[in-house]
Amino acid sequence: MGHCYMVGTEVSLLSERKILGGNQHALPVDLFPEDVAYAALGHLHKAQRVGGRDGVRYSGSPIPLSLSEAHYRHQVLLVELAGEALGSVRPLSVPRTADMLRVPERDAVPLEEVLERLAALPELEPDMPEQARPYLEVCVSLPRPEPALRRKVEAALEGKAARLVKLTPSYTGTGLVLAESQPGLSLRDRTPEDVFKARYARDYQEPMAPALLESFHTLLAEVQEDAS
Repeated sequence: MGHCYMVGTEVSLLSERKILGGNQHALPVDLFPEDVAYAALGHLHKAQRVGGRDGVRYSGSPIPLSLSEAHYRHQVLLVELAGEALGSVRPLSVPRTADMLRVPERDAVPLEEVLERLAALPELEPDMPEQARPYLEVCVSLPRPEPALRRKVEAALEGKAARLVKLTPSYTGTGLVLAESQPGLSLRDRTPEDVFKARYARDYQEPMAPALLESFHTLLAEVQEDAS
């Protein structure tokens, strides 16, 4: 047995500890001699052979360890030996007691569309046990700030069978940091309003609401007054 990371293997996104860059600590499959009938490996969560060898395998985790594994079939391996040699390896699927949902299934959509899709989810049955309720991830595209985002999503899920376990915002702005938004300008050459607008544009695609800019000016004036 080994708890290690092998060369040429596939990781499971979001559910495993970060692996060092360059695979510098990955081990070669010939670490296990051919006379080893079976090497059972752990650390990676996806079931897989190593180096194409039936006798060197990760069995994979028997249950989902992140929402990214919603469509992955979890299993255990039944290994049978023929004397001192490997006889057979048979995967056995592990039943899932609770489903895993994502709204939408791919990418992210605006809040209005998300709320419509949540409204269409199945209702909570009176006799459904808590542990059988589906886990739910909601992904929302945000072209503008939504201070009440969680409250609106939770309100749409009232009476639904799904359990919200992750709310993922997808920002639609430029993604540019301050130095990239206006190259060549140092921080001392920028006004507080310039910095605020650049930070807003990094996340949000739609223009800033006048009321938000006015609130910023009010806050800035209070700070400057306290500092004087």
